[in-house]
Amino acid sequence: MPSSLFSDDESPPPSPVLEYPKLNLDDLADPPGNWQFLGETVQVNMRARRFPKPRLEAIVNHQSWGIDMGLAKRATIEKLLRALWKLFYHMEPDHRPTSFDEFADFSRDAGPRLLSHTIEIERVPISRYYPQPPTGNKALRSRFKRPSDAPESIPDSHLEQMSYPVSGGPIDLDATEDEDEEQEQEDEQEKEQEQAQVVANTKSPLRSARSHYSSASVPQPERHTARSLPAKNVVEIVQRIVMKLANADLERHHTATSAEQPCLVATNEQALLKTIERKVPATSQVRIAWNRDTDEMVLHPDGRDYPYRGRGPVGLWNTCTIDCVIVAAKLLDAGSTVIDRCKKDWQAQFTPLERGLIAATEVDWDLCFPGQSETLRDHFWDVVSDSMPEAWIGGIPWVQEVWTKATANFAQFQFTHYDQIRQCECNPGNDLGETTGPWKSSVMQPSEVPWETQGDVTMQSRLEREFAPKLQLDCDVCDTPDAITRWRTFESLPARLVVMVDPGVPVTKHTQDLTFEVETFEKRISVTYRWVGGIYENKDNFRVFWADNRPGEIDRGEVRMYDGAKNFGVIVGGLSYGHPSERVPYDWWAGKTIPLVFYERVDNVSSQVLNTVMRSVGSMVEAVEDKRLLANEIGPW
Repeated sequence: MPSSLFSDDESPPPSPVLEYPKLNLDDLADPPGNWQFLGETVQVNMRARRFPKPRLEAIVNHQSWGIDMGLAKRATIEKLLRALWKLFYHMEPDHRPTSFDEFADFSRDAGPRLLSHTIEIERVPISRYYPQPPTGNKALRSRFKRPSDAPESIPDSHLEQMSYPVSGGPIDLDATEDEDEEQEQEDEQEKEQEQAQVVANTKSPLRSARSHYSSASVPQPERHTARSLPAKNVVEIVQRIVMKLANADLERHHTATSAEQPCLVATNEQALLKTIERKVPATSQVRIAWNRDTDEMVLHPDGRDYPYRGRGPVGLWNTCTIDCVIVAAKLLDAGSTVIDRCKKDWQAQFTPLERGLIAATEVDWDLCFPGQSETLRDHFWDVVSDSMPEAWIGGIPWVQEVWTKATANFAQFQFTHYDQIRQCECNPGNDLGETTGPWKSSVMQPSEVPWETQGDVTMQSRLEREFAPKLQLDCDVCDTPDAITRWRTFESLPARLVVMVDPGVPVTKHTQDLTFEVETFEKRISVTYRWVGGIYENKDNFRVFWADNRPGEIDRGEVRMYDGAKNFGVIVGGLSYGHPSERVPYDWWAGKTIPLVFYERVDNVSSQVLNTVMRSVGSMVEAVEDKRLLANEIGPW
């Protein structure tokens, strides 16, 4: 299977060489016409358009290892689905996928061994996990029990191999045998202990009664408990921990820390006295005189105190564009989150430009003097110039191009979708078109439509067309309205959405939450994105405006602002400009193009995770009520 068929978080399945004749699926009976797999008939699944044709072909190719599916080289979607439904109909129920996630999971096993053991057909019990049948002298596991309904023609060793799990990779048979032996020994010991306990309890009724009286009359003493916290504090701590689970992918990766870490091995007493000195900024507030009419801010002893949120590069007259790119990337931990570095070979996947941007975000700009700031910023500028020698420096298109190329391989911004289009009737080939894709990108640039040029539109309406499962478009040949239909299915959604709006189509209400209905391979879902910030332009000057609160924190509608040409590049927090749907100053967004806008996906914690939390807390409550020492009951971590 070509590697292009797999998403970035997938790897091709094992594809061992097939050394035995294929099992012919046509030799098996067809399932009843109304037979359902995962609650759907073939017809229902076709209408749902759960999988585009290239993905479906990849699934068939995976499932058909060692099996002749009886399909032509260019089979239709219906024939592909009917072949899969027939295969699953004859598959051992315990081996069937239990969800559409598992249906498209290429790490699961596939092959003739997964078919039901009740089928009387000549077959070799092989699969991707187990490409060889068991040898004739292979000893059976002690726990193996031959199914009562298995045909006599199937040997025990074949039945045992057919029963192995379908996920998690091939099992270590030697280790499994050792585990079985250990389990047998443990079971035998438990049995002996139970028998010994019975004997002990029946030897002396008087002693037994005395023992019972003693345990009942001397209760277990209470354990010493820590000081109780206010309920509000407890609730906040628990909620913070649970919501942190929902945002785990966007936490900073442990390899991305910029703090100096101890790295020496002490070999003598003198080495123990060595220390690492690290400077930290002494500022927590900045006193700013803010002229709201001109939006000018200067440090002034008669000003008002605002929260200090750090510093970015100290700008010069022509560096505001690249300064803003660095600051926005630093605020997003671009290239440094868990999801960005989740692959083992993440370093090899990043380009020199991407590595240069990461290096710029790792700089502690708070501690840089103007000369140092200029040198470090120019180092990244040199990397940009080497990577984009043809690009014209400055302006909105340049900012957008630098960002797109410098973050293309950062997983937090990536998304993938498939499209299917039915053309207008004026088009001779107006049948339902082939599925196209996968289309992968790290930036969403909404396409312009004629009615939008008549005036301002909301960001919600601009983007919901890009996420829409089904969209009607006017034909640009015969001008028939809604004559073209486009279906879109998302394989993955961005954890952080980067938006570039076409010039000439201003947007409004871009800082309010955005919610869309999205079609995925599994089901239709609702997804919400919250505004986190953006790079804005006004009169050829660029600034970064950013939300001054994190998810779950009190939202006062305040923003933080960075302008490298002002006040040594300070990032000022606690600024309030107006309505929550328009937090940015009017002159920086109204009637003009916003170079880059950033949104963060707001996820729920899964019910599975919450149930795990409840079970964990419940077990701790039980331990405390039983007066056991909690520190001995939890962990080890």
